[in-house]
Amino acid sequence: MKYSVLFILSFLVSVAASAKGTIRGSVIDHEGYPVISAVVQVEGTTIGTVTDLDGAFTLEVESGTYKINISSMGFQAMSIEDVNVKEGEVSLLTDIQLQ
Repeated sequence: MKYSVLFILSFLVSVAASAKGTIRGSVIDHEGYPVISAVVQVEGTTIGTVTDLDGAFTLEVESGTYKINISSMGFQAMSIEDVNVKEGEVSLLTDIQLQ
């Protein structure tokens, strides 16, 4: 009985953990150059990252709809609303242009 309960709990945890998707994108300036070290955050969470040398970023989040905030020194901050993330899929936000 004890092992059955542990098995069921392990199964439920693995199912919950697999309900994730990915937000992937890139941030550029008004001339089309990558913005390095721009901060990309999922509003209302502690999930965030910074862009790499190509202006690219990747975030792993639970399935759902999110608002993404992007900021970088010297640029006007912006938000992208209604980013829909589905389980096991990648939501692309390419060439986000900061002014």
